[in-house]
Amino acid sequence: MCGLCGIISFSNTLNDDHRIHGMMNLMQHRGPDDAGTYFSRNIAFGFNRLSILDLTPAGHQPMILEGSNGVDYCIMFNGEVYNYVELRQELIDYGWTFRSNSDTEVVIKSFSQWGVKFLDKLNGMFVIVIHEVNSNKVIIARDRFGIKPLYYYYDNSEFIFASEIKPILSVTKYPREANQEVIDAYLLLNRTNYSSSTFFKNIFRLLPGHLLVIESNKINISCWYSLRDRVDSIRSSESSYFELLKQSINLQMRSDVPVGACLSGGIDSSTIVAIINKHNNENKNLNTFSVVYGTGNHGDETEYIKEFENAGISMNFVSPTEKMLLQNYVGFVNALEEPMPGMSSFAEYVLMSIVKKHCTVLMNGQGVDEVFGGYDYFYGAFLKELLLKWKFKDLFIYSWYYYKNYRNVSHIKYMIFYLVPNWIKLLAFNISKPTLKLDRTFKLLPLIKNLYQFKSFQEYCLNHFSVKFEHHLLWADKSGMNFSIETRFPFLDHRLVEASLSFLPEQVFDGGLTKSVLRKAVQEIVPKKIVNRLNKVGFETPEDNWFATEEVQNLFQFLIIDNTPKIAKFVRLSRVRKKYFKYLSDKKGSTIFFWKLLNLELWYKKFIDEEQIESLF
Repeated sequence: MCGLCGIISFSNTLNDDHRIHGMMNLMQHRGPDDAGTYFSRNIAFGFNRLSILDLTPAGHQPMILEGSNGVDYCIMFNGEVYNYVELRQELIDYGWTFRSNSDTEVVIKSFSQWGVKFLDKLNGMFVIVIHEVNSNKVIIARDRFGIKPLYYYYDNSEFIFASEIKPILSVTKYPREANQEVIDAYLLLNRTNYSSSTFFKNIFRLLPGHLLVIESNKINISCWYSLRDRVDSIRSSESSYFELLKQSINLQMRSDVPVGACLSGGIDSSTIVAIINKHNNENKNLNTFSVVYGTGNHGDETEYIKEFENAGISMNFVSPTEKMLLQNYVGFVNALEEPMPGMSSFAEYVLMSIVKKHCTVLMNGQGVDEVFGGYDYFYGAFLKELLLKWKFKDLFIYSWYYYKNYRNVSHIKYMIFYLVPNWIKLLAFNISKPTLKLDRTFKLLPLIKNLYQFKSFQEYCLNHFSVKFEHHLLWADKSGMNFSIETRFPFLDHRLVEASLSFLPEQVFDGGLTKSVLRKAVQEIVPKKIVNRLNKVGFETPEDNWFATEEVQNLFQFLIIDNTPKIAKFVRLSRVRKKYFKYLSDKKGSTIFFWKLLNLELWYKKFIDEEQIESLF
């Protein structure tokens, strides 16, 4: 929902600063239904509204809360607070009255009632910006897990923020410069969005669960929510988990516009669709949206999606191709604003383009893998915990269970990898990526530690949440909002996440199966073929097949091989060429590294050198 932006001057008065209108124009796709501005002393706010709750002008933003002596507060709010109905009633009991049915009015009056502690009461996804008029203080809060984005830039004269990076670039005066350390992490470790830094030097992200306060020209950032501090020591059960999941989905179905759901054929999205279909009587004939590539192709899940054929839902399908990619590559790079390690996010981008024809809100199953060990590297973390606790019998039993189920030993390889010293891990990454310049990689040792240093499965999941997860949410937000679609994540209800991480790993991996808790919880409503499914397929694209086409290879060869690319400063170009020609000779192997280079090169041309990359396609 929506896009917001603002400029806070540390010295000048901002009266109808024209820059704020330019910033808003660059985010009109995030909020095509309404727009508004707010000016006060040294502050300028701009807002683009995507109407989801209370479609009337009463939900207009920026929203003012007036007191007895004039304006007390001004709020901009991007996101949704799903429990606004309950909070509204609580505020009514305190004596508050309401003029709208929007959650924005509930948020600003909650702040007036409880101060910043009101954040603990919110169940939702959000970036909230509040101007306390009397103190001239600005408060910016980001939701617990980083579902909604907030970027900022500051220097000695002003602080500039927005829901996207492009509006900030349009008004800052500093020369555009790539962040070398972030690019190194991207190329070596496939990591993005692991800290407050972005690919742009001097442009930052407000971290999930953090609060930024500007008062008397000083910036203070603090953490208002820590998942590590909230994980409950009381063990949950499958039945209580299922009840909490139903509550989360019912809350997130609140909307004054049509709601649809992703349906991939995996247990995560299938669970959401099954619960909506069974327990939400207001959403019959639910629209679902699936990416398919044709039966027999790697990553295609048509056979599992068809398990819902007779469930009374309206299925919508899209099949991304390399031709679609080349036709939409510029828009894709522009929408996501930072380079992508692979092309799975393009499938999501294409999917969003068909969602708008049917609904404005889309349910997404993201978040289960991160708490219930959906990938083999999570299982390796569990085995490491067993080893450190000297549970050798359990180590053998669970290792055998996994092999019996999945017929591979990747879980053992990951356990060994986690056990070696961090400098050896870094060396292993360097050896596997000989095309990269090695003189800077030692700076990534702290990131290696944050990723892979842990003593328990729970600690590994917490590390994953804080370092490896947010990019999925940002890609979904930017792809969706590019087409004016709001994406919601029922599995990321904070109560559900906290409860999920309270299960013992022996429960999570019961019988050597990943996501055993979820499998047991939904076995009565999700088709058995999906519940019992063992092959794990992420949100993939046939990127190896795409790269094998003449059109994509011609693009790569022109940008990276035949000319001196912009990214030559980050890689050993001679080794890139050697690796590429070996690929052409062998006609096999993973192409993810080539895609990373291509995405990085196009990003650099578009955003750093400000070239018109449209002419390349």
